[in-house]
Amino acid sequence: NKMKLSVCLAAYNGERYIEEQIDSIVNQTYKNWELLIRDDKSSDKTLDIIKEYEKKDDRIKVLEDSKANLGFVRNFEELMSNSSNDFLMFSDQDDYWVEDKIEKYIEAINELSSKDLEKPLLIHSNSFVCDKELNIKKEKFINDCAKSSEFDVCFFNYIVQGSTVLINRKLLELSLPFSSNVTVHDRYLHLLAEFLGKRKFLSQSLMKYRQHE
Repeated sequence: NKMKLSVCLAAYNGERYIEEQIDSIVNQTYKNWELLIRDDKSSDKTLDIIKEYEKKDDRIKVLEDSKANLGFVRNFEELMSNSSNDFLMFSDQDDYWVEDKIEKYIEAINELSSKDLEKPLLIHSNSFVCDKELNIKKEKFINDCAKSSEFDVCFFNYIVQGSTVLINRKLLELSLPFSSNVTVHDRYLHLLAEFLGKRKFLSQSLMKYRQHE
């Protein structure tokens, strides 16, 4: 529990589901984290909701600025820029984390060699595919090809789901600032880690991925 990490949650018009997601993070078995949330100029009650959580839990911090609506990629870039811990995870606003998700990632970090930990690092996991009520429709979202490190598999397949990602500070520093050509942050971080660092895949589903109609 000495290892503290940041969870970066990009929010936008998420009033319907964001409380469930924040609750799933608050209820994690691993407690040494900070939750950074940036609302991207929502027109609903999202900002009011996250400010209430900030009042109740000093591990939750809402980033407020005068920047325009940035879109989800630049929103995550802004969150990354405000993270000060050695490891950070990404969270969408409408999913639900299994209660030992962070704990499993900490275990995965501890299993790595010191040599691997010196590299730009990305760890990701599988997820349950769910309907909008979080009823499980499929046990795994990513197929087993994610276990491979072959070039053809890694370069031509989208095998890293952003809301399951953990990165270390070396990968963060390598990736910032984002190129103007980056249109999806998870693909960008995946390729940097794959070819310039270390990627580790956890085949266990550790998140409920909510799919909407």
